[in-house]
Amino acid sequence: MNITLKVVFFLFSAGVFAQSEYPHVLLFKDGTEVQGKVVVWDMNALIFRKASTDEKQSYRYKSLKSIINSETRKEYDKGLYVLRQLKGTNQTLRLTKAISGKMDCFYVIKEGSSSGISDVTTVNFLYYFCKKGENEVIPVKWRPKFKKTKKVLIEYFEDCPDLISKIKEGYFEQIIEAFERMVIYYNTKC
Repeated sequence: MNITLKVVFFLFSAGVFAQSEYPHVLLFKDGTEVQGKVVVWDMNALIFRKASTDEKQSYRYKSLKSIINSETRKEYDKGLYVLRQLKGTNQTLRLTKAISGKMDCFYVIKEGSSSGISDVTTVNFLYYFCKKGENEVIPVKWRPKFKKTKKVLIEYFEDCPDLISKIKEGYFEQIIEAFERMVIYYNTKC
């Protein structure tokens, strides 16, 4: 009986390992897909180990539509980058999802440094929005108090008059995570 338990445990753990060894599926814009594992993320491409050959291959983001979980066949919500098309262009962006709902909020972290008496590193979050059912994102830059940004936000949230009035009144201007708060507001109250 002890041997039977060991064999069952071994088979179960081997099955779990085999499923998680290649947890990702790349979906290409032409409709094809490849199962494997993302090994390295770069700004414009990723290195992917194919399940079929166990070889590494580089894929540019512009050829990809999405990356999904091989077991659930759904896109990752947290912990893995998602790919989205930038509205009005052919550019595919690698983004981190911050909020999911009727509207999704994504971001990219940009680091910059300046040299001088002391080295200073600045970190900026570039935000992107996408309404449910759409696959293209719009960029939202800077802070809500800038006129051009306000105009973009008012146009994008046109189906939520209450949120538009809060944007016009400057309700979100002093909040560091203003864009995320706007999306949360939209998802819960509009």
